[in-house]
Amino acid sequence: MDNSGIIRKVNGKSYQFFKLPVKKSIRILIRLAKIIGVSVGKALSTEDIKKEINKKKTAQKKGGLLETDIDIGGFIDGLTGRLDEDEVIEIIEEILQFIHQHVKNQDYKKIDLEIDFQDNLGDLVGVIKEALLINYSDFFGAAFGLVKGPEAE
Repeated sequence: MDNSGIIRKVNGKSYQFFKLPVKKSIRILIRLAKIIGVSVGKALSTEDIKKEINKKKTAQKKGGLLETDIDIGGFIDGLTGRLDEDEVIEIIEEILQFIHQHVKNQDYKKIDLEIDFQDNLGDLVGVIKEALLINYSDFFGAAFGLVKGPEAE
């Protein structure tokens, strides 16, 4: 792993994110798709996706907020019915291998899930979200036109 990671702040803490290797990235993406794929399908039909893309473009042009017709209840219902806690933890641990946290008097250190996020699951969610955006925004953006990749700090 080289030192060309992407630096991001999550809840005031600095993290260095490294791109996942291609094979690992594909494996994780497929595993995530198995967990959330049906939920996304329940929440959005192809027609709904087209509507959301058009709404987002219109809202961006006008500088307004985006309202949504997405069936959030259907999404959450489908998602929670498919979650396997061991699988989710395993995916999180694999992703965290490619993220370092800035520490005082040190440069960056590898993250220890049990120590660094104990009593602080909000930071964990934020860090995983950033990792997913960094690694998969091009895929989701191309597939749905809904996600723009993050800019480096």
